[in-house]
Amino acid sequence: VVLIAIPVTLALTLFLFYLYGYTLNRITLFALIFSIGILVDDAIVVVENIVRHARLARAGRTLDAVAVGAVDEVGNPTILATLTVVAAILPMAFVGGLMGPYMRPIPVGASAAMLFSLVVAFAVTPWAAVRLLGLAFMALGVAALVTPPAWGNVWLGMGFGGLQMAFGVYIA
Repeated sequence: VVLIAIPVTLALTLFLFYLYGYTLNRITLFALIFSIGILVDDAIVVVENIVRHARLARAGRTLDAVAVGAVDEVGNPTILATLTVVAAILPMAFVGGLMGPYMRPIPVGASAAMLFSLVVAFAVTPWAAVRLLGLAFMALGVAALVTPPAWGNVWLGMGFGGLQMAFGVYIA
């Protein structure tokens, strides 16, 4: 699942670099390398909690419902951890002088990558986890837990539901 989340996040960040007119150089690559730790962390926290909830789930509960509950449990701490790192790095984008424009891609790229990672952790990671864990649990014979949901229901329910859950707390 992490192998899916990282390329998606990095592709979104590279697209942002393209929109800002940044080239792919040592500074922009350093920003991507710098943010890899948090990118991996968001996806791993979500997947580990989905696996934990799936192992503890009672029979008759679908894997997508288990995943939504697992993401709900780790949503706030994951958001706060990511926003804390962004708040520590982003002010460096406003440094002036000779080095300011030269170093600006680091805080912009790293902050964007971390925010994209948060969105991917709440939308793509649960979807991929349901798909991959569903196959794994079926292979192990835990069919009572897994009822394969429709593709659209998983994407809309997990992806947008995860985003709504994550950001709805702060809007309300």
